[in-house]
Amino acid sequence: MIWIFPLYIKASSIYYQEWNDTLFLHYKVPLEVVRKLVPKGLDIDMYEGDVWVSLVAFTMDKVHPEFLFSWERLSRFHEVNFRTYVIRDNKPGVYFLSIEANNRISCYLATMLSGLRYQYQKITRTVSNPEGEDEIFSYFFPETKSLNVEYRLVSKSRNDDKKSKLDVFLTERYCLYNEEGNHLFRFEIYHEPWQLTPVRLRSLEANYSVGGMSLAQVSPDLVHYSPGVKVSVWGKEKL
Repeated sequence: MIWIFPLYIKASSIYYQEWNDTLFLHYKVPLEVVRKLVPKGLDIDMYEGDVWVSLVAFTMDKVHPEFLFSWERLSRFHEVNFRTYVIRDNKPGVYFLSIEANNRISCYLATMLSGLRYQYQKITRTVSNPEGEDEIFSYFFPETKSLNVEYRLVSKSRNDDKKSKLDVFLTERYCLYNEEGNHLFRFEIYHEPWQLTPVRLRSLEANYSVGGMSLAQVSPDLVHYSPGVKVSVWGKEKL
């Protein structure tokens, strides 16, 4: 989730937030499916000719302006976003096809201040057997969409030295793009590189579709988990 303060200060970040316990489900999809969902001013960023989309599920925490403190009622909640990979002016980033969070007030504020199209959804997350290296998480949307996934962390050790070029392509993105009306905007972010750990999916039900693109009965081509990152956020820049 990105909250954007109305004033844009290029020299320093204006928001702090943490994206914790993050699960990435990555899928290869046809170019024509994604192209119709992305604004014309953005090029689809491909890896070796393949187009990717990702479901990213995580817990947002400690969201607050840099000059204030966080309030847990607004700054801690679960979020799932569905994104694809784009590029403009040689600057790679992400474009959100949908964003859901389980806090009504935060969804309203984020949409109003940033222009990103947040939707409220009753997301639940459970943790089973949280000790050791066999943590199991599940997310569930009980309304129009459903994402029910259980997975086990094979190891909590870092594998930064084993990241492939594809891993980096899919996770190390330091800006996002959004369209408001007839204008495109860029949001700059910064965080340390993701610490990726091995994951074993136990079960996955993704009755999840956006713009006619459905993930039902489709297995992800790649899965990542990270304990999270601490993020600095800048305001939006009109392109």
